[in-house]
Amino acid sequence: MRIACPVLFGFRGNDKTERGRASVGWKKEKNGRWEGEQWHYPRMTGLGAGWAAICLRDFSKSQHKNPWPTTHYWQTIASIVSTPPADMSATQFLVLKALIDNYEKRFIGFYGSAALAVLRVALVDFPSRAPDDIAAALSLKVLADKLNRDTGLQL
Repeated sequence: MRIACPVLFGFRGNDKTERGRASVGWKKEKNGRWEGEQWHYPRMTGLGAGWAAICLRDFSKSQHKNPWPTTHYWQTIASIVSTPPADMSATQFLVLKALIDNYEKRFIGFYGSAALAVLRVALVDFPSRAPDDIAAALSLKVLADKLNRDTGLQL
Protein backbone atom coordinates (compact mmCIF):
# COMPACT_ATOMS: atom_id res chain seq x y z
CA MET A 1 0.00 0.00 0.00
CA ARG A 2 2.86 2.39 0.70
CA ILE A 3 4.00 2.08 -2.91
CA ALA A 4 0.54 2.02 -4.49
CA CYS A 5 -0.87 4.94 -2.45
CA PRO A 6 1.87 6.79 -0.55
CA VAL A 7 -0.60 9.50 0.53
CA LEU A 8 -1.94 7.02 3.10
CA PHE A 9 1.46 7.15 4.81
CA GLY A 10 1.91 10.90 4.81
CA PHE A 11 3.76 11.39 1.53
CA ARG A 12 3.09 14.70 -0.18
CA GLY A 13 3.76 16.22 -3.53
CA ASN A 14 2.46 18.56 -6.18
CA ASP A 15 0.50 16.70 -8.89
CA LYS A 16 1.88 19.13 -11.45
CA THR A 17 5.56 18.22 -11.05
CA GLU A 18 7.49 15.06 -11.89
CA ARG A 19 8.81 14.61 -8.38
CA GLY A 20 5.44 15.42 -6.82
CA ARG A 21 3.60 12.90 -8.98
CA ALA A 22 6.09 10.21 -8.06
CA SER A 23 5.65 11.10 -4.37
CA VAL A 24 1.87 10.67 -4.33
CA GLY A 25 1.58 7.47 -6.34
CA TRP A 26 1.16 8.36 -10.00
CA LYS A 27 2.26 5.49 -12.25
CA LYS A 28 4.43 5.84 -15.32
CA GLU A 29 3.36 3.96 -18.41
CA LYS A 30 5.75 1.92 -20.53
CA ASN A 31 6.21 4.85 -22.90
CA GLY A 32 7.52 7.00 -20.02
CA ARG A 33 4.43 9.18 -19.77
CA TRP A 34 2.35 9.52 -16.62
CA GLU A 35 -0.92 7.63 -16.43
CA GLY A 36 -3.96 9.75 -17.17
CA GLU A 37 -6.19 11.28 -14.54
CA GLN A 38 -8.96 8.90 -15.64
CA TRP A 39 -6.81 6.02 -14.29
CA HIS A 40 -5.02 7.66 -11.40
CA TYR A 41 -7.98 9.24 -9.60
CA PRO A 42 -10.24 6.15 -9.49
CA ARG A 43 -7.27 4.02 -8.41
CA MET A 44 -6.48 6.38 -5.54
CA THR A 45 -10.15 6.52 -4.57
CA GLY A 46 -10.35 2.72 -4.43
CA LEU A 47 -7.16 2.42 -2.40
CA GLY A 48 -8.39 5.06 0.06
CA ALA A 49 -11.73 3.30 0.52
CA GLY A 50 -9.97 -0.04 0.89
CA TRP A 51 -7.68 1.42 3.54
CA ALA A 52 -10.70 2.68 5.49
CA ALA A 53 -12.34 -0.75 5.25
CA ILE A 54 -9.21 -2.45 6.58
CA CYS A 55 -8.55 0.04 9.37
CA LEU A 56 -12.11 0.36 10.63
CA ARG A 57 -12.93 -3.31 11.05
CA ASP A 58 -14.73 -4.01 14.30
CA PHE A 59 -13.18 -6.85 16.28
CA SER A 60 -15.20 -6.22 19.45
CA LYS A 61 -17.22 -9.42 18.98
CA SER A 62 -14.26 -11.54 17.94
CA GLN A 63 -11.86 -13.50 20.07
CA HIS A 64 -9.06 -12.39 17.74
CA LYS A 65 -7.07 -9.21 18.06
CA ASN A 66 -7.36 -6.66 15.27
CA PRO A 67 -4.18 -7.04 13.18
CA TRP A 68 -4.48 -3.50 11.80
CA PRO A 69 -5.96 -1.22 14.49
CA THR A 70 -7.99 1.93 13.91
CA THR A 71 -5.07 4.12 14.95
CA HIS A 72 -3.70 3.69 11.41
CA TYR A 73 -6.83 5.35 10.05
CA TRP A 74 -6.43 8.25 12.48
CA GLN A 75 -2.75 8.66 11.57
CA THR A 76 -3.57 8.69 7.87
CA ILE A 77 -6.18 11.42 8.20
CA ALA A 78 -3.90 13.42 10.50
CA SER A 79 -1.00 13.23 8.05
CA ILE A 80 -3.18 14.42 5.16
CA VAL A 81 -4.91 17.31 6.94
CA SER A 82 -1.61 18.60 8.36
CA THR A 83 -0.30 19.26 4.85
CA PRO A 84 0.70 22.90 4.25
CA PRO A 85 -1.16 24.55 1.34
CA ALA A 86 1.96 24.62 -0.86
CA ASP A 87 2.22 20.82 -0.69
CA MET A 88 -1.47 19.98 -1.19
CA SER A 89 -2.46 17.88 -4.18
CA ALA A 90 -5.69 16.71 -5.79
CA THR A 91 -4.65 13.16 -4.96
CA GLN A 92 -4.75 13.93 -1.24
CA PHE A 93 -8.26 15.34 -1.47
CA LEU A 94 -9.53 12.33 -3.41
CA VAL A 95 -7.96 9.86 -0.99
CA LEU A 96 -9.31 11.79 2.01
CA LYS A 97 -12.81 11.82 0.55
CA ALA A 98 -12.61 8.06 -0.06
CA LEU A 99 -11.42 7.51 3.51
CA ILE A 100 -14.41 9.33 4.96
CA ASP A 101 -17.31 8.76 2.56
CA ASN A 102 -19.41 5.83 3.82
CA TYR A 103 -17.04 5.26 6.77
CA GLU A 104 -17.97 8.23 8.96
CA LYS A 105 -20.34 6.19 11.16
CA ARG A 106 -17.68 3.58 11.89
CA PHE A 107 -15.13 6.30 12.65
CA ILE A 108 -17.54 8.02 15.03
CA GLY A 109 -18.35 4.66 16.59
CA PHE A 110 -14.69 4.11 17.45
CA TYR A 111 -13.72 7.64 18.51
CA GLY A 112 -16.95 9.46 19.45
CA SER A 113 -16.76 13.22 19.75
CA ALA A 114 -13.05 13.23 18.89
CA ALA A 115 -14.00 11.82 15.47
CA LEU A 116 -16.43 14.70 14.98
CA ALA A 117 -13.60 17.15 15.58
CA VAL A 118 -11.42 15.32 13.06
CA LEU A 119 -14.23 15.27 10.51
CA ARG A 120 -14.63 19.02 10.90
CA VAL A 121 -10.93 19.55 10.25
CA ALA A 122 -10.97 17.17 7.29
CA LEU A 123 -14.17 18.34 5.62
CA VAL A 124 -14.30 22.03 6.51
CA ASP A 125 -10.93 23.43 7.60
CA PHE A 126 -8.59 21.48 5.32
CA PRO A 127 -10.39 22.24 2.03
CA SER A 128 -10.79 25.90 3.01
CA ARG A 129 -6.96 26.21 3.05
CA ALA A 130 -6.58 24.64 -0.41
CA PRO A 131 -5.19 26.65 -3.29
CA ASP A 132 -7.81 27.71 -5.83
CA ASP A 133 -6.33 25.51 -8.57
CA ILE A 134 -7.21 22.27 -6.73
CA ALA A 135 -10.80 21.60 -7.75
CA ALA A 136 -10.86 18.29 -5.84
CA ALA A 137 -11.04 20.28 -2.59
CA LEU A 138 -14.66 21.02 -3.40
CA SER A 139 -15.47 17.30 -3.16
CA LEU A 140 -14.84 17.46 0.60
CA LYS A 141 -17.15 20.44 0.98
CA VAL A 142 -19.81 18.57 -0.98
CA LEU A 143 -19.32 15.53 1.26
CA ALA A 144 -19.81 17.71 4.36
CA ASP A 145 -23.06 19.04 2.87
CA LYS A 146 -24.17 15.51 1.96
CA LEU A 147 -23.53 14.26 5.52
CA ASN A 148 -25.48 17.20 6.91
CA ARG A 149 -28.38 16.56 4.53
CA ASP A 150 -28.51 12.75 4.87
CA THR A 151 -27.58 12.18 8.50
CA GLY A 152 -27.96 15.59 10.17
CA LEU A 153 -24.24 15.67 10.96
CA GLN A 154 -23.32 19.33 11.29
CA LEU A 155 -19.65 20.11 11.21
